[in-house]
Formats: sequence, structure tokens, C-alpha cells
Amino acid sequence: MLEMKSLEELNKVRSEIISLSVRREYREHLENTRLVSERPLTAEKLDKITAADAVEADRLRKEVIAQEDRLSREFRTLAEAVKSEFANAFLDLGVPRRQIFKANGEMYAKYLNVYQDLIGVYPHRRSHIKLVSFIYRNETYRSAGSCWVEHLASAQGELARLRSSDERHIRLMNKAREVLGTDSNDPAIIKLAEDFLKAKALEEVEDTTIDVTHADGDDCEWDVGDRRCRCGHNRYYAETEGSLLGGYYVYGQWH
Repeated sequence: MLEMKSLEELNKVRSEIISLSVRREYREHLENTRLVSERPLTAEKLDKITAADAVEADRLRKEVIAQEDRLSREFRTLAEAVKSEFANAFLDLGVPRRQIFKANGEMYAKYLNVYQDLIGVYPHRRSHIKLVSFIYRNETYRSAGSCWVEHLASAQGELARLRSSDERHIRLMNKAREVLGTDSNDPAIIKLAEDFLKAKALEEVEDTTIDVTHADGDDCEWDVGDRRCRCGHNRYYAETEGSLLGGYYVYGQWH
């Protein structure tokens, strides 16, 4: 029977890799803070995750990786020692070296398979970062980043943007209803209200004189509707700027 001290040490390292206490602490932290969840988070649950939670997750992950890397190196060093002891056992029994090793130094399959069965498969436990996902208005959104701090910031930033967009839409709809005198819930009324206010702004400056600036920077005046400004230097047309919420104004644009 083969007695290999290195194999005993290797199995101890294998057990340590599998039962790494800091990994359990890391996993529990992710579950408790909801950074990792089986289902996408609700917006309310995402709000409750703090930057400090993400910072602690990154700290624990780095500690896990450092320990995993150390144990991985130990495992591979011991695996080579087991290989040497395994081969020496057969050499001591009188098996010629050429029957164990090929010319390139690799073991023949019948010995290599036994050796690999002895050391087993390396227990990979790399602690990858998962996406932070959440649901908003029945749509699922996912984070991006290279660490937990970045993933959390990405998810919460996207949620803030979505909320802001919703709030703006509500304001636009309310303003459109006010302008058009309607109770419609059709988003198309926003464009109708914008077009109405633009036309109204243009109507208000018809047959009036407004200040304009030439292409060369000189100031002048333009009688709205005429083809050229009063000095005749540039041709102009009426252009509108503004927004539904802030109102529209008209200016003369040279061309």
C-alpha cells in the first residue's frame, strides 16, 4: 500500500478550500444585504442597500480571493509532490522509469489516470461578482461594473434615472392636458401641445420687429416675415426654441 505524506497534506488543503470560513461570511453578507438574490430586486429593496454594504462585500471578496489563491498554490505544489512520491513508489518496486514516463517527461496514461484519481479534481470556488438586477415597471434591469461598489452604483443610478424619467413624463402629461384642455391619457398629446405652443409663439411675433445678430456678429433688427434684416445684410427665418414645461420663444436665424 502506498503511503504518501504529501497526499495527506493535499487532502487537508482540499478540505480547507471547500470549507473556507471567510467565503461563508462573504456569501452570508451578500444574501443579508440582498446584493445577491435569486430573483430581481424590487426598487424598494434596491433602495435599502447602502454603499457601505458594497464596500464590505468588496473587502470580503478580496480576502476570499487572497486565501483561495494561497491555497491553490499550496494544492498545486502538493500535487507535484504526490506525483513524485507516486512515481518513486513504482521505481522502488523495480518498475523501469521508461515504463512510467514518456520521453517528454509525461506519465503514461495508465499511471497518469491513477495519479489523477489520487489527487482528485481541484475544488474551484472562485468568488465571482454577479449582476445586481432589479425590476421597474415590469422590466428587468442589470448592473455593470468590475466590483460590488460599481455594480451597486450602476443599478441605483439606473433606478434614479428611470424614476426621474417617469416624473418628467407625468409633468409633461399634466402640462399637455392643461394646454389642450383635455383629460386624455394618450402620450401623443405631449407632441400636440408642443406643436400648439410653438405655433402660438410664432403667431405672437408676427408683424413685429425683433433684435437679431448677423453672421459676422453685428447686431441688427428684423421685421418678422420679411426675407432680410433691415440693413439687408442677411436673410432670416423665424426659429423656435424652448420646451413644453419651460415655454417657447422665437428668434431670427440667419441663413
